[in-house]
Amino acid sequence: MSEYRDHRTFCSTHHSEGIRMNWKDVDTTNCGIAACADLFGDRWALLILRDVFAGVTRFGDLQRHTGASTAVLADRLRRLVGAGILRETAYREGRARSRSAYQPTEKGLGLVPVIVALAEYGYAFLMSPEQRIVSYLDARTGERVRTALVRGDGTEVAPGDLAFDVSPGALAPGYTAPTSRGAGRTRD
Repeated sequence: MSEYRDHRTFCSTHHSEGIRMNWKDVDTTNCGIAACADLFGDRWALLILRDVFAGVTRFGDLQRHTGASTAVLADRLRRLVGAGILRETAYREGRARSRSAYQPTEKGLGLVPVIVALAEYGYAFLMSPEQRIVSYLDARTGERVRTALVRGDGTEVAPGDLAFDVSPGALAPGYTAPTSRGAGRTRD
C-alpha cells in the first residue's frame, strides 16, 4: 500500500470544471457517506449484512449469531428492508407459525464490496493475524480477493492518487469561483 503524501491532502478536490478547490468549500449536506452512516448507524446493521451475505437469513438464527436483542434486530431489519437492501420472505416449518427470513436485494448486493473492505481493514489494522476467522475467495478459482480503487479501464488507483470531483450543486453557500490570485473564496 502506498504512503499518503500528506494526511491533510491525500485526496485532491476539484470542481467538475477542473478547478482545484478546498474541501471546506463543499456543502456536505447530501453526502453519500453521511447517508450510509444514517442507515447503518451502529454495528448491528453491518453484522446483520455480514451474516445474511454468509447465508444466515432467519430471524432467530440472526439473533443468536449476532447477539442483538429482539428489539434491536427487528428495528435494524425493518430499516434495511425499508431501504430496499434486504427483502423479507416468509417460511414455515411443519405446522409452526409463519416466520421471517431475509435475502439481499440487488441494491443490497451492492454492499458486498463494502462489507469485504471493512472486514479486510479490521483484519489488517485492528486484529492480530491469528484472530482472522475468514478470508474472501473467488468461488470459481479459490484465489483470495481484495477490494481496491479501480478506474473504469481496470487500472488500480493508489489512495494517494484519488481526487474528489465535486459537482457544481455541492458548492457551499457563498462560495465564489477562484480568482487569478488562487483558491476560491467564501463571501462573508
